[in-house]
Amino acid sequence: MEIDLKAYKLDKAKVESLIVKDKKYDHITQAGFGKIDELLSFMHGIGIYNLIKMVDSCMKRKVDIPRSFIHATLALRPILEITGINQVPSKLFANPVILKKMGLSLEIIEKGFSPKNKAGKNLPHCLDTIYDEAKRVKPCAWEKLLAGQVVLFACKKFIKRYPGIYALDATDIEVGPSTQYENIGKVAKEVSYIDKNGNSFTKIEIKYGYKLLMLQSVEADSRYIIAAALVPLNVHEDSLAYALVKSAYDVLGPGYIKTIIADRAFFDGDLFRKLLDLGIDFIVPAKANTQILSDMKGLVKLKANIKATTTNGEIIYGFSSLSTLSSCIYKLNGILTEDGHGFVTSLKVDSAKSLIKTFDLYPKRWNIENYGFRELKEYWNIDKLPGKKFNSVYMHIFLILVMFNTVIAYKSNRKDKFVARGFLSLIKANFSYTDEMIIYRDGYVGIFSLKEFLELMNLPPPSEEAVFRIIKYPQDRRKIW
Repeated sequence: MEIDLKAYKLDKAKVESLIVKDKKYDHITQAGFGKIDELLSFMHGIGIYNLIKMVDSCMKRKVDIPRSFIHATLALRPILEITGINQVPSKLFANPVILKKMGLSLEIIEKGFSPKNKAGKNLPHCLDTIYDEAKRVKPCAWEKLLAGQVVLFACKKFIKRYPGIYALDATDIEVGPSTQYENIGKVAKEVSYIDKNGNSFTKIEIKYGYKLLMLQSVEADSRYIIAAALVPLNVHEDSLAYALVKSAYDVLGPGYIKTIIADRAFFDGDLFRKLLDLGIDFIVPAKANTQILSDMKGLVKLKANIKATTTNGEIIYGFSSLSTLSSCIYKLNGILTEDGHGFVTSLKVDSAKSLIKTFDLYPKRWNIENYGFRELKEYWNIDKLPGKKFNSVYMHIFLILVMFNTVIAYKSNRKDKFVARGFLSLIKANFSYTDEMIIYRDGYVGIFSLKEFLELMNLPPPSEEAVFRIIKYPQDRRKIW
């Protein structure tokens, strides 16, 4: 049975008085730990809520509505499939169970935050408050939130030192040409098309928008985004690369970022030098018509190289101590394929084994495309911008990245420990929960514990208060019960 929560008024006392008379109800659902409940508890247990509370709102006057609640509301948008802020009332504010999990008392859920709201509308607060807050918070506050999460996850061992392989790449966040978004860039791109007769042709297209640059782990089950930057579309990514890597390095410290994989847009000798100064290895495709690529092709003819055959039968060549990339003061290594494509790297290629190992590393770069940008656009709606102010756009992008990381951690095999901790913390904070039930009756809805429900129905109560526990299942699988 589908229940329209908006058609029911939250009034536990009224529901209780009606059920006491005849022991009947319209509908009952369990408010037990579903995915959203587990996730909220996990966020509380691991400390995500504490980080959100620290976001600087720049408010100088005393406010009725906690800024942390507004920030948490904004953070939960992608989880609740809220693409626009205007959907918050119907998809979040209309759900008393989720609001209660977010820490609101039943009084606030029913009457709102502000005592001035005597009409009982726009509960728990006006939607304009969210729009205003999204426009108010500066980008540096959201960058600080992501950095704080990275530190937290490293301390909790979600982000590990090994293997430390990260992909560096950028994607476009496009907007329409007639829109009034702040700080957008404009670029002209040559786009290829095929007509109905099968003939290919190209034409110049003008694109508007932003560019999102990310540094993301390429390892399965730990694809955390540890640094990001949002800039106008016309800013070239290689100008941002070192600053982004250095920011992640400063946050995590030495030893976490061991190797960076990037495409040829990041082929830059000065960047290579700076990465090596930080103790970070790299592998990047060589640009065509560069001297270092020409040298590799010449050395193949002289047989001054290491030769190996990959698992799919492709022959590759390795070269050590190349010194013809003038913009880098260090000698570099190279890889050349049969079809003449080259790679520049600081990793070893001085034996057939090391050559194949280094060469096989590069395809992992596609993970940031498939499990980073594509997933963020298709499932997280990162390109569905909720406002035209740059602060609102920045908020949208970075909160999605924070929640993306949160869900990865939640899905990991360490989550149960933190879900349990989060639950106990909620208990201590008086957000009581004991196998809760949502009961609907005659236009009213109330949230009751299992024990309260049994007492209402004159059924034997449990011998003791229901408690939260984790049961260990076969195959070492742990599950909330």
